[in-house]
Order: sequence, then C-alpha cells, then structure tokens
Amino acid sequence: MNNSSLPSELSRSKPFTRTDGGGHRARLRKRLLELGAESLQDYEILEMLLFFVIRRRDTKPLAKSLINQFGSLQGVLDAKKEDLNKAGLSEKTIELLYFPEKIAQSLVKKDHYHRPFLGDWINLNIYLDSISQPVSTECLRVLYLNTQKYLIDNKIYTHQNISVIINQALKNYAVYAIVVRYYSKEMDEVKKELELEFYHALNEAAQPFDLNIIDYIIKNKQNYYTLLNQKGYED
Repeated sequence: MNNSSLPSELSRSKPFTRTDGGGHRARLRKRLLELGAESLQDYEILEMLLFFVIRRRDTKPLAKSLINQFGSLQGVLDAKKEDLNKAGLSEKTIELLYFPEKIAQSLVKKDHYHRPFLGDWINLNIYLDSISQPVSTECLRVLYLNTQKYLIDNKIYTHQNISVIINQALKNYAVYAIVVRYYSKEMDEVKKELELEFYHALNEAAQPFDLNIIDYIIKNKQNYYTLLNQKGYED
C-alpha cells in the first residue's frame, strides 16, 4: 500500500508489536459506560465499532492491524474506501466506519443553533448585554470562536496572561478570539495605550497558532467600544 496518505510521524499512534489477543466485549462496554470513552485506547474504540458488523470474531487483532496500517484511529476513519477495501474490509464494515464522521458533522451543525453567532458588531453587543458582568472589576473576558465565528467558550481572567489565553484557545480549537476589558472607571489615554500594547503582544503571540484576535473591546460603565474600529467583523 502507498504510505503517502499516512499521517505525519508525530500524529501517528505507536505501532503495536502484537495484534493477537482475546476480546473482552463485556469489559470494554462496562468501562465505556462507567468511565467514558476517555478510558479506552484508540484501538479499543475501533474494536468496539467493529463489534457491530463482526459479531462472532475477536475484533481486537483487526483493530490493531488497521491502526498499524493507517497510522492512527483518525487515519482509519479518514481512509479512502479503496484503501479500506485493499485492507480486506467489507462494504458493510466500511459504511460503519464512516458513521462517526457523519454523526459529528450533524452534531456540529445542530450545535450552531445553541451557540451565539458573534461575527458582527450587533450580535456581539446583544450577547454581551445578555450575560452577567464579572464580580471583580478591571478583568478580561475572552470569547473563543470557531471558523464560522460561533461562540465556543467564554472565559474570565483576572490577569493579562498571554500564555493562559492561548492555551485555552488551543484546548477549544478556537480560530478567532474577542477580548473584552472591563473597567470600573473612565479610561485615560495612558491606560488606553497600555491596552493597545497588550493587544499587539497577544495578537503577535497568537499568530503562530493560527489564532486571530479580531477585536479588543472596552466595557466602561454602560457602554462598549472597540479599540480596533470593528476590525474583523462581517459587513
């Protein structure tokens, strides 16, 4: 098989030295129900998927062999139909392996209805007015957005810590971020310059991680205003 479609070395799972061994379906089901999917290794998740089409055979050897061949669980799920056929999988098994991606896509689409769209100034103001104000004054709120500029996460920070903000973005797979700075008093020119310096430092640090800081907003008393002239919003 042509290995050009394999994931990079860094993203591949460690190859299995053995692909034999008995299956313990009841044990895996119990772990899944009691401890969640996080308690299972990738080959065990694939093994359980294969349960549904291979009922009278141990699926552990096949699961391990597929991960060895395609590099990872994600590599198996992303593999082309013809490559899965060459690996000896039946049409029914291949159809099953395509289900997780289809379900995930459906859930993401449905999730948009429950997440506010913050890609324009009007929707952003409506959202900020609808949420409670932080208890402490002069803190940061960071809104993490996905590729369509729907809200993923909303975090409040008491300190301007660039690494913490970026790490949270990476955990959420965020593509955009909006920073809201709360002030209890009027902002003078000195503080405004300091905020602009922090924005530029944050934006520069975020670039290598493909994170775009599309706005830096000041909340002063009852008003919101942007330091960036609504840069990054849709028309």
